[in-house]
Amino acid sequence: MKTQKDTLRAVIPYEYFEIDALEGWLDEKAREGWMLREMGSTFATFKRGEPARTRYRIDVCTREKEGKAKELREEYAQYGWTYVGARNWHFPIFKTEDKAAPELHTDEGMLRYSMGGIKAGQIFSVVSALLFCGWYLWKTSALTRGFVAGHGGGLSFLLHGNANLVLAITLLALNGILSLAGHITHYLAYMKREKAGLLLQRSYHTPRRAKARVLLQVGGTAVLVVSVLLALSVFAAV
Repeated sequence: MKTQKDTLRAVIPYEYFEIDALEGWLDEKAREGWMLREMGSTFATFKRGEPARTRYRIDVCTREKEGKAKELREEYAQYGWTYVGARNWHFPIFKTEDKAAPELHTDEGMLRYSMGGIKAGQIFSVVSALLFCGWYLWKTSALTRGFVAGHGGGLSFLLHGNANLVLAITLLALNGILSLAGHITHYLAYMKREKAGLLLQRSYHTPRRAKARVLLQVGGTAVLVVSVLLALSVFAAV
């Protein structure tokens, strides 16, 4: 998290489909005096303002709404909601400081319907990631065995300066597996909240949970960087 007087750049703690948690996080930032200016895939930028009980709500752009973005923004504006930006085209973000402004989503069933295509995409992504992880582990295992055999055994392989390569491969595999496990865990937790009808309560976000999520993301990035540096050190020594 970087702060420069009137600007704050923060890691987004939740995945894009966790709209209830994201809304709770943005509402909390507004109460702290940080108003959303831009949201990307990993970072969100906030501008300092007066602490306010601003409500942030994330719409879900379904196929029915595709191509009607301008009309929807104008319609929401009539009810007191201002368009802020979007994390991607699927999730436009609106805000209001008007306590009387009606909620964008009041029907949990309709929200579940809107998220149908997103959830299908998540399942496809998870299956693809599992297949890739399996292929990666099989391929790297085969390559490592080949390297070891070519150097006359495990001890000789390590003594020839290849320990860093083994460590890099291991760290990359471990990081990928843990990232995928975290993604699946987040998705299952979201599905549990959806099934229980808790999405509109927006109670999943807590400062402690957000901090833990950010630490995991930073840790994963650090492991990735270390892995790349270890691999580069091996190739540089060749």
